[in-house]
Amino acid sequence: MADLSKTLRNLAYIAVAGGSLVMAGCGGGSSSSSADEQDPIVNPEPTPEPTPEPTPDPQPETLVYSGSEDYSDLSEADLDAVAAEVIKASFAAVALEVAEPYLDGMDDLISQLAGDFGGYFFGRGLSSADALDLDMALVISGSDSGSETYAGTCGGVTEFEYESVASEYSGYDEAIGYGEEYEESRTSSVTLTDDYCNDEYYVNDESPLLNGTASFNGEMDFYIDQGFDTPEVDGGYYFRVSGSAEMAGDITVAATGFNGRYQFDASTTSGLLDDDRGETRTVSQQNTNAMNERFTINGSVIETTESYSYSYNGESSSSSEQDLMAYDGSVFLLDYADAWMDEGDYGLELDAYYSEYGLIEAYGNGLSFCEDGSGFATGTIEFYDDESTAMLITFNGCGVAPSVTPIVSL
Repeated sequence: MADLSKTLRNLAYIAVAGGSLVMAGCGGGSSSSSADEQDPIVNPEPTPEPTPEPTPDPQPETLVYSGSEDYSDLSEADLDAVAAEVIKASFAAVALEVAEPYLDGMDDLISQLAGDFGGYFFGRGLSSADALDLDMALVISGSDSGSETYAGTCGGVTEFEYESVASEYSGYDEAIGYGEEYEESRTSSVTLTDDYCNDEYYVNDESPLLNGTASFNGEMDFYIDQGFDTPEVDGGYYFRVSGSAEMAGDITVAATGFNGRYQFDASTTSGLLDDDRGETRTVSQQNTNAMNERFTINGSVIETTESYSYSYNGESSSSSEQDLMAYDGSVFLLDYADAWMDEGDYGLELDAYYSEYGLIEAYGNGLSFCEDGSGFATGTIEFYDDESTAMLITFNGCGVAPSVTPIVSL
């Protein structure tokens, strides 16, 4: 592009210079020799500064824990380093307890998004392709959509939009059997604006102010058929239900002494199968759920991932569950976590796996936060390994390093 611009400039210069020479010749005046002409100085166009890439807005992520899942033995560990990790996990657990009442309205929000069939979207099941070979014909289909606007009882607006599409099919074959199928999909969204608040949700005598959006996208399928008895095959029923759904949200929360942001994404797939054809009945079920959350609480970012899976094959079942929490560069695998308020301060019981150490038990009492929310100002945390190590963390004020001392049994 720069070479083309330079070429165009040179051509323009030659054209203007040539015209001047012609005009001078026609006027009869003197002219200088072309040998005295100087080539023009053409300055290259400046290279434009590249447009900086926008900084991506952090989103909830699936946490991964990699490390020890054994009982801990801290006899040779750097106990100050261990204490620093215990403080991180304890701070995150208590901060989540602080945030919980400000998010009480989220369950109602999710119910509104999922609609009447939310229980099926987030239910059970397993899908299969072993149904009767019937030609299923559409019986009826329809859709429903709309939008609604609600004023908050103490300010702000909620805008709710939804669309559902449903279809029903049936099939019949006099030599095989008959069947019915029902499908439905649903999309919905809600937007909270103008500092929406609802006085059903009070925290410290005020209603939090909410702004943001959330969305839902799900589909489900019910199928049942009944096979006819034949000399070769005993008829039987076949039933399945399957569903999947995704949700996401980004809500800011503001109240006196609390400034937060709640982001989440969730997904589920599920299905139930009951096949009574043939000599042996088959029943199976599968369900997987995952929830990623990102909390920004007075400037501190805490992330969690909860995952659950279940399967049943008619004879035995298996399940797995994992709760992860991340704060300040560390990921913790939670075995048990409970925090509570007691006369203005916080108590804590936390059993968690730490990647370098394994399972550590921690108990907190009298914990209070610094005014800027950056850490604990007062209180104590005891932590124990599975052997004989017992340590006490004592918080001595904001901006002052906590003390870490052994607990001496009397």
